[in-house]
Amino acid sequence: MKKILFLAMAGSIIATSCHKTDQAPEADTNDEVILHAWSWSFDTIAANMKDIAEAGYAYVQTSPANTCFVGEDGGMALYSQPGDSIKGKWYYYYQPTDWKIGNYLLGSRDQFKSMMDSASKYNVKIIVDVLPNHTAVDHSAVLPDLDNAVGGHDKLFHANGLTDIIDYNDRYQCTTGKMGGLPDVNTENPDFQAYYMNYVNDLLSLGVKGFRYDTAKHIGLPSDPQ
Repeated sequence: MKKILFLAMAGSIIATSCHKTDQAPEADTNDEVILHAWSWSFDTIAANMKDIAEAGYAYVQTSPANTCFVGEDGGMALYSQPGDSIKGKWYYYYQPTDWKIGNYLLGSRDQFKSMMDSASKYNVKIIVDVLPNHTAVDHSAVLPDLDNAVGGHDKLFHANGLTDIIDYNDRYQCTTGKMGGLPDVNTENPDFQAYYMNYVNDLLSLGVKGFRYDTAKHIGLPSDPQ
């Protein structure tokens, strides 16, 4: 495959055509294809790795692999079915309660490692969705290891991290305020950075090749207002 194809959640495909010219063709470096395996469990990805590789995918992006909020008594329905009154549960793994590999929806650390072993066997690279900017909506569900690592629960968030963003054109609000009900983590706290990077390094140690950062524009930079 010579042109990159992005599979979005709806499965749309962007294709390009080429035509013959008198000029020498430019080198095409966009020939690696990413499969966004959104809401696939680690076991499902592993079981389908051979087919994924044979279909021409060079990368698989997983959903968030972190410990997350257990919602609605641990229901496992990732998607709503036609006529169901119950919503899908996929949004819970976007609500971190700790930074360790494994959650009840997608699988354990051992299952993640098995997926990585399968990826290595078929020469497929893995990208993981990460979201250090916030915690679960119910921030009381944050686990003690994370609280203790940052110096206590009150140090986990920005001073106005539990206050809703009103003006999304205000950079200060966007990097320190609550977005969509999600409490804003003080990502400038070096203790948080160290704890979060332990998670990142654990993923890298298992062979992960990259990351997709959720709500990246809400993460404060050194140049942002403090």
